[in-house]
Amino acid sequence: MDTSSSTPLDALRQVLKARNLDGWIMPISDPHLSEQVPDHWQSVRWLTGFTGSNAVVCVTEKKAALFTDSRYWIQAEEQLKNTPFQLIKSNGVNTRTPIDWMCSETGKKANIGLAKSLWSVGQIHEFERILLNKPNHSRTLQLVDDVVDLAWTESRPSKPLNVIKPLPGGLGKIETKLNRLRCALDKEKVEAVCLSSLADIAWLLNCRGSDIPNNPVFFSHMLVTKNEAHLYIEPIKLGSSLLTALESHGIQVHRPTYFEQDLRKKAKSHKFIFDPNCQSFAIYEQIYDLPHKKGQAPVLKLKQKKSQDEYRGIRMAMEHDGIALLEFYAELEQRLTNGETVTELDVVQMVDYQRAKCPEFLDNSFQTIAAFGPHAALPHYSPTPETTLPLKDGLLLVDSGGHYLTGTTDITRMSGIGQVSQAMINDVTTVLKGMIALATCVVPVGTSGSQLDTIARQPLWAEGLDFLHGTGHGVGYCLNVHEGPFYISRYATATGTDGLQKHQLVSDEPGVYRKDQWGVRIENLIFSKETLKKSPFDEFLKFEVMTLCPIDTRILNVERLTVKEIDWLNHYHAHVKKVLTNTVLSPRARRWLEERTKPIAKYN
Repeated sequence: MDTSSSTPLDALRQVLKARNLDGWIMPISDPHLSEQVPDHWQSVRWLTGFTGSNAVVCVTEKKAALFTDSRYWIQAEEQLKNTPFQLIKSNGVNTRTPIDWMCSETGKKANIGLAKSLWSVGQIHEFERILLNKPNHSRTLQLVDDVVDLAWTESRPSKPLNVIKPLPGGLGKIETKLNRLRCALDKEKVEAVCLSSLADIAWLLNCRGSDIPNNPVFFSHMLVTKNEAHLYIEPIKLGSSLLTALESHGIQVHRPTYFEQDLRKKAKSHKFIFDPNCQSFAIYEQIYDLPHKKGQAPVLKLKQKKSQDEYRGIRMAMEHDGIALLEFYAELEQRLTNGETVTELDVVQMVDYQRAKCPEFLDNSFQTIAAFGPHAALPHYSPTPETTLPLKDGLLLVDSGGHYLTGTTDITRMSGIGQVSQAMINDVTTVLKGMIALATCVVPVGTSGSQLDTIARQPLWAEGLDFLHGTGHGVGYCLNVHEGPFYISRYATATGTDGLQKHQLVSDEPGVYRKDQWGVRIENLIFSKETLKKSPFDEFLKFEVMTLCPIDTRILNVERLTVKEIDWLNHYHAHVKKVLTNTVLSPRARRWLEERTKPIAKYN
């Protein structure tokens, strides 16, 4: 089929018509269900022009719509202007779904297409459940190969084939991790697991790659049984020395073309555990009719609990990050004091440059967010040459992070530029109170993310304020900056073994966003640890703040802080100063650190 002269939407509709599909539902995804995807699978961006990281697109013969969450509503409104795509705002539960939209825009006997490689089994089952509850119709879901492969035939980026590398000293720990995984399989009374999550594979093999921007992972699959471990990857990505090293640690390496047939073959003789939320329907097809057990992917829990070596590495990564941020903020203030015009894009370049100077730096952990004034009301705004604003009178929000050889960072700080209103100061103060409330809480092991979420929101609710995104997420060890299964959100209700556990690294990031005015978010990474005080009732956890960078006290209404909150802030700044003073800093950064960590007086 020749689609070369048509628009992307026209080309897709031609393919749908030829395949007898009345509708198509398409996520931002890849065959590993990654949160961030490489350019080759940026089908939503190709089709719509929307550049956010979360969206679902629905297409019929006459209509088209894009669903996205509150982080991207304003961005999507701008990017979908003058396009055929209707914006549908998703926000948690009880909102319109893509299936609802499809049923309203197609006939009662419509065939609705889904790419079986881009949706999890759980998502497919949820679509089927919604469809079953629609009365008086005979619409069907057609699970097919991705039709975008037939429509996107011009200028499509190739699949990544970047070389991967082991973490320093990491290969020697592969056997230990394999043993831990096999013990987890024994507890589940199964004999094998299929690994498709790229972060799971990178963690297990202690190797890192660069196939996805800002995610140090590499495209591959693994099959692990009680006695064998098989890696399916293009050999060119390994190199001869790493290939030999992996094989010496019991990893058998194969080309990706053998993966599905080997999975089917092993599933006939091994009982697999299968996570319907982490595996695509295309993989499920290989084993659905064979004995298997549905359950949570075991590597998820293994990698979210950080070892003592990882804890020490994370602290080192925070020091590297702290140095970079001190140098950035010292330079920023000097340039502004000198009367230079500094834009949001300048800020991004300055932050990224300072991080990249560290020898252990690998990549940003996400695209740096530098948002000034009204742009800060967009939680995931990143400046472009067309949108960048000069910094002049208002609040600057900088949300950034890095992957280092010893850990991953994620931090948000607010700065006042020129004249700052009292209303802005009050919002910064309220958000800080919420952040401190979560950082200082003591809770039982197994506390749900929704319970922690309430603790952080309470100071905001007391002022009639709120925010729509989650309050925190797990963070990987030199891995994805968003790491499950634990997260802090009003929707994260799981308790017990699926709730908060010790030795987890999570973010603490409440915010307030005022459309077309300003936005505020303050974020630290916190590490869950046992309290020293024993209790006859339960095992309790507290948090250690890992992030090392001062919080700007010049934009706080100190009179609204309690004595406890001021003590926390002064103690935090004293700790930051103690850790970073003896590191390699420029004289300018050292002076900035000294000034920004001065204790504040107690008013209450």
